[in-house]
Amino acid sequence: MTTLVTGTADFLGFHAARALLLHGDTVVGADSLNAYYDVSLRSRDWPRFNRCRRLAALCFIGWIWPTAMRLERLFGEHTLERVFQLAA
Repeated sequence: MTTLVTGTADFLGFHAARALLLHGDTVVGADSLNAYYDVSLRSRDWPRFNRCRRLAALCFIGWIWPTAMRLERLFGEHTLERVFQLAA
């Protein structure tokens, strides 16, 4: 099963993505990686991302909250069966 998890760089989004990956699902993670929180805690080199990447198929998308066009493209590129909206 393929799931979109928004807010993947944050605590809840990361743990949701990790649980899904451990379950054997494919995860498309999305996060804006903005400067509201300490960027060093949310960067792609941060251990959360590396831990998820080692588990299984994680495709990560860094974006400012998506426009309708970006969402259309996302759903066109991935066969998403679930969406967990955990971004603020």
